[in-house]
Amino acid sequence: TMIGGYSSTGKSTLLSNIVMALVYRGEKIIIGSNEQQIKPFKIQFLCWVLANRLGNYKINKKKLLSGDLNDDEFKIIKKAQEIWNRDYKDCIKFVKMVDADISVFKKKVRHAVLKEGYTVAVYDTLKADLSGEANNLWIKVLSDSRELDKMAKQYNIIMLASIQLAMNTSGTLFLDASVLSMSKQVVEVLENLILIRNVYETEFDEKSKWYCRPFKWKKNDDDKWVEEKYVPGNIGNYRMLFVAKCRNGENSTSSGQAQLLSFNGSMGVFGEAALCKPQYGKLQG
Repeated sequence: TMIGGYSSTGKSTLLSNIVMALVYRGEKIIIGSNEQQIKPFKIQFLCWVLANRLGNYKINKKKLLSGDLNDDEFKIIKKAQEIWNRDYKDCIKFVKMVDADISVFKKKVRHAVLKEGYTVAVYDTLKADLSGEANNLWIKVLSDSRELDKMAKQYNIIMLASIQLAMNTSGTLFLDASVLSMSKQVVEVLENLILIRNVYETEFDEKSKWYCRPFKWKKNDDDKWVEEKYVPGNIGNYRMLFVAKCRNGENSTSSGQAQLLSFNGSMGVFGEAALCKPQYGKLQG
């Protein structure tokens, strides 16, 4: 499965949320990162524990990084750390890579799977620096994606990878595989391709031609499922998620639907808000 997004969309946060959901369900996960250090991941995961296990949304990432906490907050943090150490610590392994050399990651995954029983590998990020020779750089992305697919099949594990979407496609409303350069070659190895972007203000305006028609399914008095209009809150608190490829289910292109996610950036947590029907087109500027 590959997760793609633009800058500042919450792509890495979504990946972290998926990791914690998998750990919660008993998986053991090795994470290789060529972008972030281990500390941001740990802060993200601790926020997840605070929000999802303790229901605390007041101690956010900014507070954790600054250390500006009172005695009561320190007690809550200690409780969250106890939960982390008891339930999650031994299920997540970090591998810091100084560059995008996938050979180091392959060795670490092999040892983690064969010697320690790990079941999921996460590669963050498949590099695609569009500022250089695009063809050569995307050939490397294609090659790396095939190596990850080969590892997944060889060791019978779940493989997750993140990727930055081409910036020249920013503003595209209905995301599909075309927002990846050389999309056909890269996507062919994937079981799932999940794409995420910000929601634009005009998409929540019922008078706009770009209105995304958010809704929830609800049973009526005749016990039939009908669409009920969903009224969103603050525009900045939402992201739109597209299933661009799904080998075992319906994708967004065939259904015409995307998932509307609530997003708490300070805590780094997502929630399912509603479905929506985004328009085809591209916003300029």
